[in-house]
Amino acid sequence: MLTLLALPIPSLVTTQTLDLGRGRSMRLQIPVPEGDQVNEAAQIMGLASSEVNDQLALIRGLTEDASEQLPMSAKMSAVVWPASQSFASLLTHCPSFVKDCRVLEIGCGLGTVGIAAAMAGATSVLLTDLDEENLDAAQASADMNGVASLVRTARLDVTDYDIQSGVLAEHGPFDLVIGSDVLFSTTLTPSIAKLLAAVLRRPEGGGEAEVEARAMLADPLSRGNRALLEAAGAEHGLAYSEAALPQILPGLESCVLVSMVLAE
Repeated sequence: MLTLLALPIPSLVTTQTLDLGRGRSMRLQIPVPEGDQVNEAAQIMGLASSEVNDQLALIRGLTEDASEQLPMSAKMSAVVWPASQSFASLLTHCPSFVKDCRVLEIGCGLGTVGIAAAMAGATSVLLTDLDEENLDAAQASADMNGVASLVRTARLDVTDYDIQSGVLAEHGPFDLVIGSDVLFSTTLTPSIAKLLAAVLRRPEGGGEAEVEARAMLADPLSRGNRALLEAAGAEHGLAYSEAALPQILPGLESCVLVSMVLAE
């Protein structure tokens, strides 16, 4: 999920085992901050606080060990949302999506999907978010899952970046941009389309791409900004398609897998 606000520094870190289906799993370090962020998150996501609480209760009910469940005070970016779990599961069981790719994850939160990409055979993964505490936890999680050498983290604001310099130029070019549940805001969605176009177009001096650069975003079916992304992407020369995200894990929220490439 895309982090918008600088939230309180966590007071502890907990470790959770995330089920990826068919006997596969990963370990995640999750920062747990002081203070309740539910109301703040509800405002950002356009939901009632009760809806956020219901979603959190469902998510935490999926953990195998009750002692590892996060308290309700955990910030929203420190939660493995269903779209992230479903996308990570897909990459785990269909590694051809990311094998030998240089991957950029935007709004990575805990880095669940990017770490799964590294575990599935990506040559490199850059996890980006605004929340540095989550980035620290994501790097630690990459180490726990044996892919620390493939994973790097960097703070990135999708509304304020320079494709020719900074972290994107330092770590790019990229073959694949991934994201999970990042289209929750009508304000940010056009900025995401602009960023995707800039990254997929490859900056000058980036050389010839061995594979067609593309973006893949997992979006909950209930979200309503995919049409906005398609329209904004078209303005920047992107072609849009979508399909149902395969549900390898039962009981998770239905999601759409959005794909975007440069239009011919």
